[in-house]
Amino acid sequence: MVALHRWRPAAHGSQPVAVKTHLPDASCAGAAGAARDFLTELTLLGRLKHPHLVTLHGVGVSRAGAEGPPRPFLVLEALSGGSLRDLLVRASGAASGVYCQADALKWASQIASLLAYLHSRRPAVVYRDLKAENAMLDDKWDVRVIDLGLSKALPRTRSPDAAAAAAEVYEMTPKTGGVKYMAPEVWRGEPANETVDQYSYAILLWELLSRRGLLFMRTQRQADGSRCEITPAMWAETAAKGGRPPVHSGWPERVRATMLQCWHPQPARRPAFSDVVLALAHLQTPELWTDPRKGPCAAPPEPACACALQ
Repeated sequence: MVALHRWRPAAHGSQPVAVKTHLPDASCAGAAGAARDFLTELTLLGRLKHPHLVTLHGVGVSRAGAEGPPRPFLVLEALSGGSLRDLLVRASGAASGVYCQADALKWASQIASLLAYLHSRRPAVVYRDLKAENAMLDDKWDVRVIDLGLSKALPRTRSPDAAAAAAEVYEMTPKTGGVKYMAPEVWRGEPANETVDQYSYAILLWELLSRRGLLFMRTQRQADGSRCEITPAMWAETAAKGGRPPVHSGWPERVRATMLQCWHPQPARRPAFSDVVLALAHLQTPELWTDPRKGPCAAPPEPACACALQ
């Protein structure tokens, strides 16, 4: 387990930071997993630098009393804008406003830029836990992705054929990450590669454009005629069989095409994030981006698309 706290240093004029602490876990297995994830995040944040990745300022160890066990912590930049999940929750219950399509496309471009960077590293880094909760906003509403604990470096071969190298798959821990964002091959426990991030990205992009969580207020009719709430696990089973949320015809054609490609059931058919960045580059409208320091979004939101199982 980890805990995240905001902390303002005592020095005059200094900026607040966030302190992420590794907490003890009741089970040995849980403690080992949490410690491994914590070390993974520390290692990656120490060597990765990108404008849309949370910044690591430092690391330390504290003790709960003189006899307490050492407790490592990370000192991260503090992000005051909340998470994209926070915005989706607010937008789901609002008739208008909160954020507009231009904001959604900006965030989509920023996240794609980061993932293109991670996938271009040698070895490539697969994030594996992309979800609205892990995309935070600063005071200007620019994205910072947090929590690299589930990330994994892929041991690429030195194949001269780029396409062959991209088709390499690896054994990964099954059912890792946010369930409703989980690529079908991960849910099924099959070997996978970095294209699991493309699938998660497509689901998050759908949510941003729809301005609601994928399973928001969704129910499914049972055999006896009653209705039950659709759980993330139920959705993952449906997605593994080819189900996808409906794509709104009013969204930009290039965005719709990118979304369909990114959640393609065949991982090898999903585009590289460098191509996603290019696809979104011409759709950016900085003059419409929301500056939360000045007021609500500059343009009314597009009609939201209700989620339905296919």
